Amino acid sequence: MKKWILTIASAGILVAVAIHFTGRKPVPPTEPVVEAVTGENEESVQPQSASRSVETPSVSTEAPAATSAPTPAMTDAELKTADTNSDPLTQALAVILSSPSDSQRSQQKPVVWKQLREAGLLGAAIAELKKRAADHPAAAEYPLAIGEAYIEAIQATENYNERGVLAMQADTSFDEALRMDPTNWEAQYMKAASLSHWPEGLGKRPEVIRRLTDLIDQQETLPQQPLFVESYVLLGEQYAKSGNFEYARAVWQLGLGSFPADPTLRKRIADLAREPEH
Repeated sequence: MKKWILTIASAGILVAVAIHFTGRKPVPPTEPVVEAVTGENEESVQPQSASRSVETPSVSTEAPAATSAPTPAMTDAELKTADTNSDPLTQALAVILSSPSDSQRSQQKPVVWKQLREAGLLGAAIAELKKRAADHPAAAEYPLAIGEAYIEAIQATENYNERGVLAMQADTSFDEALRMDPTNWEAQYMKAASLSHWPEGLGKRPEVIRRLTDLIDQQETLPQQPLFVESYVLLGEQYAKSGNFEYARAVWQLGLGSFPADPTLRKRIADLAREPEH
C-alpha cells in the first residue's frame, strides 16, 4: 500500500491547504435496530473533550449487504427502563457485538451506542460486557466492545480528568482485544481512531499512521466491507494534519479505487484542489 501511495503522490503537483478534519462515524441504515433518539451522532472521539471514529462518521453510499432481516426496533421507553436482564439491552448488545462482515448491523452500532449513552445505560452495558468477557476469556469482541463503551462514556461527562481516565481504559481494552485477535479489523481501527484524537504533544500520529497503513494492507486482502472506507479517510486525515498533502490526496485516491462513490473521499480531494498551493 505504501508503494501505491508513493506512486500516486508523485503523479502531479498538489494544490492544498491545511484544514481541520473531523472523524467519521458509519451512517446507520434507515431502519436501525434501536430506534434513534434524536438524529445521528456526529461527535468525534476525543480523550480530552466530548466530541467514536470510528468519531468515527459516513460510509460509502453503497447499500449494505442484506445479510439478515433487521431486529425489531425498540421504543425509547423500553430502552430507558431496560436492565441487564431485559430483552432491549440484549438486543442492543447483539448489535454492538456484531462483526464488520455483518454490514447491516455494523452500521447500526453508532445509533445503538448513542441511545445507550443518552438513556444512562452505559454502566449497565459495561457491567454485562465484563460479565460475558469473564465467561469467554479468549473472545476479543468483549474487550473491544468495552473499549467502545468507554469511548462513548467520554461524551457523557464534562470532567476533564474523568475523560482522561476513560481514554486510558479504552486504550487498554483495545490492546486486550488485539492481544486476543491481532487481525480483528474493528479493534485495529478503533485503536488507531482513538489514538488519533489524543493531544498533539503526545506524539501519537506516527503510530496512528503505521497502524492504519497496516490495516489497509490487511483489508485489501479481504472481501470488501463498507466500513473499510473509514481507514482510507482517517489515514488521509492524519497525513493532512501533518502537512503532507500529497500523501493525503494519494491515500484518498487509493480509497476511491475501492469506494468510487464515497462522498467523503471525493470531498476531501476536492477541498485540496480548491485551496492555494502549499
